[in-house]
Amino acid sequence: MNIGSGASTRARRGAAHYCVSKAGLDMLTKAFAMEMAEHQIHVNAVAPGFIEVDSKTNPLRPEYVAAIRGGQPWPRAGTPEDIAAAVSYLVSDDAGWVTGVVLPVDGGAATGNAALPLS
Repeated sequence: MNIGSGASTRARRGAAHYCVSKAGLDMLTKAFAMEMAEHQIHVNAVAPGFIEVDSKTNPLRPEYVAAIRGGQPWPRAGTPEDIAAAVSYLVSDDAGWVTGVVLPVDGGAATGNAALPLS
């Protein structure tokens, strides 16, 4: 089980190093799933979107938080519990036919930008 990021598919200024490393993790997940399938070992990843936590080490500016939350379809930030639930599913017997998947857990952010006006 890998924990990636939605940044693997959505670049942003000042974070090329982060985005590229997460894109690499997505492909590593898929390649390992191919390698481990003959041993019936599942290899999957969860790609969290914006998870709001109280961080004194790396506080986020209110403008940044507003921009992120304004662009995602679901009207709330994610929680660590949202990510834990996705991981629990992927490591459970219920996901017995799932391998090589990168599951976005991002309030719909991977679907597009909800802040764009109607065209």
